[in-house]
Amino acid sequence: PELAMVFAVNSKRSSEKVMETGTGSKRVSADLQSRRPPTFTSPTGSGTASSIGAASWKIAPPRGDVGKPASGQTPTRCEKRSMRPAPRGSQEAIDRHPSRPGPHDVAPRMSHDQQAEQHEPPLEAQSTLSEKRDENVTPFDVFGIGLTCAVPTGVAVVFFSLPFFGLQTFNAVATHSVGHIGEIVGLVLVVWLSALYVLDAHRAAFSMRALVLIATYFLGMVVAFLKSVSYPWAVVLLSLCLGPSGLFAIRHARWRVRRFQFYIFVAIICFLLGGALANYWFVYLQESSYTENGARWSSELKEKLIQDTQAVYENVHSAGPLVYERDCGVNNTEVEDDAQTAIKFACSRVDTIHIVIWTAPAVAFVFNMFVSVFCLLQARLDLDKEEDVVRLLQHFAGLIAFLVMGVGASMTYVVGTSPVMAQAIFVFSVVAFIGLVTFVCFEVRWSVLCRLSEKSMLAKYMVKAYRSDLMKAMAICVWGPAVPLFLFLDSVRKLARRHKGTDSSPGFLTESGSKVWEEVCAWNWSGILSKVCMLGILFVVLLLGGKFTFILFSWLNSVLESFHLVLVLGLVFVVGFFMFMLPPVPGSAVYVFAGIVIGKKAMADIGIWAASIIASLVALGAKLLGSCGQYGIGFRLGKNIKVQKIIGVDTVPTRAIEKILKTPGLGLGKLAILVGGPDWPTSVTCGILAMNIPQMLMGTLPVYFVSVFPQTVVGALLVMDKDTSGDPEFWAQVSSACTSFAAMAQAAASLIAAYKITMTIERDGEELAQPRADHEEVAALTKKEAKFVDTLQDITSWQGRGSRMTRRRKGTIVFAAGCMLLSGLIFTADFSLSEPICFHPFAITSDINASFQDGGLEGNLANIVIAPVGHGNLGLFLVASVLYELHSWEMARLARRLAGIDRE
Repeated sequence: PELAMVFAVNSKRSSEKVMETGTGSKRVSADLQSRRPPTFTSPTGSGTASSIGAASWKIAPPRGDVGKPASGQTPTRCEKRSMRPAPRGSQEAIDRHPSRPGPHDVAPRMSHDQQAEQHEPPLEAQSTLSEKRDENVTPFDVFGIGLTCAVPTGVAVVFFSLPFFGLQTFNAVATHSVGHIGEIVGLVLVVWLSALYVLDAHRAAFSMRALVLIATYFLGMVVAFLKSVSYPWAVVLLSLCLGPSGLFAIRHARWRVRRFQFYIFVAIICFLLGGALANYWFVYLQESSYTENGARWSSELKEKLIQDTQAVYENVHSAGPLVYERDCGVNNTEVEDDAQTAIKFACSRVDTIHIVIWTAPAVAFVFNMFVSVFCLLQARLDLDKEEDVVRLLQHFAGLIAFLVMGVGASMTYVVGTSPVMAQAIFVFSVVAFIGLVTFVCFEVRWSVLCRLSEKSMLAKYMVKAYRSDLMKAMAICVWGPAVPLFLFLDSVRKLARRHKGTDSSPGFLTESGSKVWEEVCAWNWSGILSKVCMLGILFVVLLLGGKFTFILFSWLNSVLESFHLVLVLGLVFVVGFFMFMLPPVPGSAVYVFAGIVIGKKAMADIGIWAASIIASLVALGAKLLGSCGQYGIGFRLGKNIKVQKIIGVDTVPTRAIEKILKTPGLGLGKLAILVGGPDWPTSVTCGILAMNIPQMLMGTLPVYFVSVFPQTVVGALLVMDKDTSGDPEFWAQVSSACTSFAAMAQAAASLIAAYKITMTIERDGEELAQPRADHEEVAALTKKEAKFVDTLQDITSWQGRGSRMTRRRKGTIVFAAGCMLLSGLIFTADFSLSEPICFHPFAITSDINASFQDGGLEGNLANIVIAPVGHGNLGLFLVASVLYELHSWEMARLARRLAGIDRE
């Protein structure tokens, strides 16, 4: 909950310094260099700080300093009484704080952002953009950084990797009783964290905070150890992520240390640590005596791992012990049909444990190198300079695009080829996203970003995006379930403070909790909840589109099996083209489908690599023709003024994309947008912007090396004959490597595209914001619809004067958004958990007519949904969608009637 407050509440600094100037003395609080905007009052009365001259404003003293005696003196009874907070609105409170409204004053509710702007000092009174950081790194800091980086990595490698105690760890925690103990310890950890928040553990002495941090780390690792069999990837990622969490804690405690020194030491230590891991792992693979051929992945290594994890096989299945040859091998025909599904998941879990044990050092190496590169980029930035703050925002936008593309890749084509890898990528992307947002909020104050938005176009649009209903709706989707828990814990925290005598103010929430509550109450909840429903509909449509795409391709695979190779090539090309024309269908599914169908027909005659090349060329042709078709759709739609307005052709971000795409040649930004962007939206946008078609196709060609060829190879490997292919474990590693390369390359292209777009916005923002003659009709339409938009905003405001949001309407949209959130949470759990609860697992290579235990649907497409959870969740989604559509239709109809606009 403390991290969630960083968007609305800034930490408080208590020190202040006095600066003498030539024209008089001004009291400048250290809040100018802190994270909390100071409160300004005018000598002549009320007024905003921006309207007061640089030499005529002063900072009001903190609330806790009113009536406070000098240090070293015992306060008298009168002084104690004056130190107590006065009742809100009383005459005593008005005398203490004349700038505050009295009991009869009426002032509109302001959000925290508006209060920050009102209390912000003039720009000429700001000395720096960020906190004063002039201390050098001490040897103690270097020791803490090294320990924080080395301990989590050491835990992940020593206890969960093959060279050390990975086999012993998983065998020891494989029993069911250990798993139940892990659940109990997990509950204890939740209670422990709640108690720390309630008892204000962050205010304790440094030694006590260190002990609390060590105890929390220990409990977290105990839970990870005890549940490592159920979530093998999670325990490694959790261990590694504790390193950056500890570095963030050190940075928060030592925030006055120079940024360059802190981040350069972190980069060097992580680089050395990663290099040592890579060197050791490479030598171990070659020189290990674990097998006769070392520890390189092979069938021999696989058999050895199976022998050494017998304890896991005996306990991983709740119904009884497993025998690999009978239950998990190729000839597992002795198992009854009703138990095959559960046994299949148990066997796949053991396979995941084998992969985790073998790849743990490599994962730790990649993780440390990623942290090293990130910190190296941060060390180059001086946040006292505006251009470096803008550069940090560009890095932030690029990394966010990288992580979002990682989530998208994990939920589209990666889950169809490697579900275990998809879960790992999904978890890492979500955790990294939360950590990145927290890092940027700590490094760049909100007040700094607001001031910078007056000069920087990128900062302006980031502030606009932060304040938008869409961004708040995304925050609700992520943090929504934690809000009631935060309010409950904050109320208990208030009671604990009252019991200790440290807080006697009225209300049921603490000061920080009250700020969060006031901020949330000032939101436009009607628009936010509507955006929540829109995001939920988009998420479920893409999810269902991917599921039914796999079913369609599986059916086509069985139909085309008896056709001639030449006819198959032509049909795959035609089917691929039509699939590209459908928005919900990911292009990666087309590539895998081509590899499966063509590879299966041609592999026996010409080999896997030649078959993969032919399949990839057919898929590339379908991709290019589909891009032209999508371009045509966009070109026709682009002639419609409303479509131009919807896509925002007169906005700076869209014009920045247009400028990059229409630049002659094949620049890096153009290639990144055409390769890293989603297939359908990218090509349609090119049509709306009337981009040159040959340039578009030339810029799209690199997708062959980034995505088309690797994924067709993956498709061909899915249908390879395991008996005649040689070493099956080698080809399994090739498939995993191709899948990982395609996902990373797509995400990297998205990162470069976002970086180039933000750079163009910052460099050419003023030019792009100028009115253009070819967009006059769009501007006229915007002006024409302004009355309707304003009316709709007025009548949908939650508490405004012109609000028409009755209790029935509020209840409708709240219930719809709640059902949508619950439905999305269940669908996400179905994707993240080891055993599905909504959809039966189905791959492109599966047979629809096969039984469930063989990965089929028993001849019925509707069987893809698991009863009753899947059907119930789909019904919940339909109810939420219908209620949202009815609410939107009703409010739009009322707005048109009040604005005097007909339905046309």
